[in-house]
Amino acid sequence: EFLRDKMLPFMDRVVIRLDMDRDYTTAYQFEIGADGSALDSCWNDNSWNPAWFFKVKELENSWNAEIAIPWSSLVGSPITNGKSWAVNVGRISPVHGFVF
Repeated sequence: EFLRDKMLPFMDRVVIRLDMDRDYTTAYQFEIGADGSALDSCWNDNSWNPAWFFKVKELENSWNAEIAIPWSSLVGSPITNGKSWAVNVGRISPVHGFVF
């Protein structure tokens, strides 16, 4: 079940930040927890609720997530050559802390 905007303070999770205009201030943030919960925000605004999809699979000693974020959820214009984004992907573990 998709648990949208569930706070994940003590959950092993993956965090993806997408800075579409590379201003290094504003960014879309997507967090996916090992339990199937998720949190999305735009510049720390948790009321932003884009269309996006993910699936979490727990394995014996690990877990993985598959994520799909439609382009239309991020920007209104089509992809063009020469455009650059800033992307940050990391993991937050209750045992190891921030791992970026």
